[in-house]
Amino acid sequence: MEGLKIFKLSHHTQIMVQIEVMKNEVITYQTPADSIKSLVERKDDKGQNTFDILDWWKENCAKLPAFTSDYIHLSIQSQFNIRSLQ
Repeated sequence: MEGLKIFKLSHHTQIMVQIEVMKNEVITYQTPADSIKSLVERKDDKGQNTFDILDWWKENCAKLPAFTSDYIHLSIQSQFNIRSLQ
């Protein structure tokens, strides 16, 4: 979470509050994240990865309101897009 300080968005008052909440949610996030098997364990008989990050996120995002904040998502995406254009 401390790494988010490099983004300009982290100085916005609404974002600052969300980042503080995210710090507390990291422990909640860690448990389901730890349940993700390694790539070797996720491969099927054909060697295809059977893990679907979108399904995993849908199952877990309700427990992580700060991580799922539309405002944070859009701010990070916007800043990334600006950097990509430079």
